[in-house]
Amino acid sequence: MRAYPLSELDLKDLARIGSEAAICFSLAGAAFGFAVNLVKDLSIATGVSSEVAATWGTIRTVCFIASAGFALAGIYLFATGHRRVEDIKRQTSFANDGANAAQSWSGPRFVRLGVAAGGVVLAFLIGRYLG
Repeated sequence: MRAYPLSELDLKDLARIGSEAAICFSLAGAAFGFAVNLVKDLSIATGVSSEVAATWGTIRTVCFIASAGFALAGIYLFATGHRRVEDIKRQTSFANDGANAAQSWSGPRFVRLGVAAGGVVLAFLIGRYLG
């Protein structure tokens, strides 16, 4: 097991980034859920004037856009936190770096990000088809 030197600022920065990413993903999910409910409600509503339907249609579009924006911000913050951890790890050297090279290898960055993106897409598809 390796121990990495972290300052108080590093710890607070990593906690802040993680909290902001979680908030962004939560807001993205809430906005997406609200927009989907508006789609459903507008499709089954009868006797609604065209002005009211247009207003709620605009709100629905704004919610979808906000959902995408918050999701992108969350992904950016998640990647920023990961990059920060990698920078901290890169700045630290150990006496036996060559001895445990196989254990410390975590794969190319694009593979890890691809796996994370695939997980997000898979979770979306499961939620869409089960919900």
